[in-house]
Amino acid sequence: MKDAGPRFPSFELVERQMQPARTLRAAWLRESASRFARSIRPQRRGTRVFGASAAAIAVAVALFWFGILASPQPTRAGMDPATIDPEALVANTLTNLPPFEERYQRHIGILDKLEAR
Repeated sequence: MKDAGPRFPSFELVERQMQPARTLRAAWLRESASRFARSIRPQRRGTRVFGASAAAIAVAVALFWFGILASPQPTRAGMDPATIDPEALVANTLTNLPPFEERYQRHIGILDKLEAR
């Protein structure tokens, strides 16, 4: 037990040994961040505006098509035939329509209105 020293180094010793590694890591991060910033910085303002506009249009188009494809509105043709009541369709039709032949001329190939005589 004569040579029993501390099992773990002191906090100050660990801090002193880690300081060069922290300094090196901070310098590397600063250099990496500045390289990244230089690489994405556009040459002209117009390029930045064009890129932002293109991105905004792409997002708008994607949202539009996502909305259309994700929740399509049901159409009448897509309805279940059991939910359509034929009697209700017949009951809701107009009954006072004039005959077709009275309104239009027959057998001429086009639908011209009859002139009032």
